Amino acid sequence: MGSFLTYSLVSGLILAILLCAYRLFLAGEKQLAFNRGVILSIYIISFSTYPLMQLADKMSSVAVTTTFTEIANHPISLTNSGNYPSQPIWGTILIWIFVIGMSICALHSIITWTRIIHVIAKGRKYRKDGFILVLTDNFSLAPFSWMRYMVMNRADYDACPSAIATHEFHHISSFHWLDLLLAQAVIIINWFNPAAWFMRDELMLVHEYQADMAVINAGHDPREYQMLLIKKAVGARFPSLANSLNHSKLKKRITMMYKSKSSGEQRLKALALMPALGLALMAAALPQAKAAISTIDNSRMLPDKVTNFSSDVKDCAEKPGFMLQVNGEYSITDSVIKAENPISIVIPKDNPDIKNAPKYYIDGKEVSESELNSIKPEDIERISVFRNPDRTCVTLKEEDSFENSHILTPDGKHNSPEITIMVDGKKISKKELKAIKCENIDSISIDKTKDIIYFTLKKTTEK
Repeated sequence: MGSFLTYSLVSGLILAILLCAYRLFLAGEKQLAFNRGVILSIYIISFSTYPLMQLADKMSSVAVTTTFTEIANHPISLTNSGNYPSQPIWGTILIWIFVIGMSICALHSIITWTRIIHVIAKGRKYRKDGFILVLTDNFSLAPFSWMRYMVMNRADYDACPSAIATHEFHHISSFHWLDLLLAQAVIIINWFNPAAWFMRDELMLVHEYQADMAVINAGHDPREYQMLLIKKAVGARFPSLANSLNHSKLKKRITMMYKSKSSGEQRLKALALMPALGLALMAAALPQAKAAISTIDNSRMLPDKVTNFSSDVKDCAEKPGFMLQVNGEYSITDSVIKAENPISIVIPKDNPDIKNAPKYYIDGKEVSESELNSIKPEDIERISVFRNPDRTCVTLKEEDSFENSHILTPDGKHNSPEITIMVDGKKISKKELKAIKCENIDSISIDKTKDIIYFTLKKTTEK
C-alpha cells in the first residue's frame, strides 16, 4: 500500500501542475471538443508518467545481480551493515489516513450511484431512439442523464421537452458519463488533492459547454434557453456522477454561448503542458521529495516481522534462509537483486529443524554459537556464507583490514587468491580502490572463474 500511496502522491503532483497550465492557457478558449481531449490527456499523462519513469529506470540501470545458488557456492565477502533501520511510524500513519479517505470517497460514490439507480427504477421508462427516457414524479429534481438514461420530471417534460432532450441527449451520445467515471476514480485514489476535484469540475463544465452549444445549434432561441437554465438552477442534482442540466457556473456557460469559436492557432497553447510536465518531474526529483517518497514507498500498514532486526547475530532473523538487505529493505529471496548501495547479507539464527547444523568460524577457527553471539557487530569486518556443507565464516576487523583481507574457504581455512580489480575497464590496485567512495559506485559484478571484480562508476552527467 505504501507503493500505491507513492504513486498517488506523484501522480497528484503532476495533475496539479498540468491543471494550472490548462486553467491558465486553455480554459477560456471556445474549442470545446479539443479542451475535453486535453483534460482527458492530462488524466492519462498524470497517472501513467510515474510507472513509465520506474520502468525506464529499471531498464537503464545496470543491476547488481546474484542468485541463491551463487551465494551458497561462492565465498562473497561483504561489509557488516551494523544496526538495521526500523520502519518510521509517520509513513504507516499516512498510509492509514490515505486508506480511510479513499474508503470514504468510494463509499460516497456507491451511495450516489445507488440514489441514481433508485430514481431510475422508480420512474416511468420510455424507449426512444438512442436513449431511454425516465419520467419521475419528483418535481424538485432537475433533468439529468446517466449512461443511456435521460431523467426528467413530468412538469419539465410538459413545459420544454425539446431543449432539455437535446441537451441531455448530447451528453448521452458523447459518452460524457464515461469521462465522469474516470474523474470519479481519480478522486477516489487522489481524494486529498484539491486538483483532482477541480479537474472534475473543469471536465463537467466543458461537458455543459458542449451540450449548451448543441441546443443552440439545433435552432433553439438562446435567450429562452438561458432563461430555462436560470429557472432550473434551484433544482436538486447529482453533482459528481451524472450530467445535470442545472450544473453550476451558469455565468460562464452563458458567456461561452456568446463567444466566437477559437481559431486553430489557439490549440498551440496546449504545448504549454510540456514545460509544465517537466516542472512537475523536477519537483518530484528534489532530494527532499525523493527521500519522503522512498520512506512512504517502503512503509507498510502493519509492522513487518522481517524488517525489525536487532544488531545481535542470534536474533537478526526469525526464518531460516538468507536475509538480503537492499537499500534498507529486507527479504528472503533467490532471485535478482538490484541496489545502488552496498548489499548486506544477514545470517539467520539457528533453526533446530535443520538436519545439518551450520558450523561457525572466526578468523579460521571453529567456534560455538555462543562464542559467535559474544562478538560485537562493530568488530566484524566481513562475513562469508557457504552451503553444502553449511559454513559461516566471520573475519574480525584488523588494522588496515582491506590490505590484509582474506576469504575463508568452506573448511574454515584462509585462502588468498590473486584478485584482479577492474574499474570502468581499467585495472587498479586495492589502495586505489579504497579511495573510491561508495556513493560513486553504480554496479558491481564478480567473475568467479577468473577471480575478477568489476566496478562501474556512476556517470558524472547523472543528476
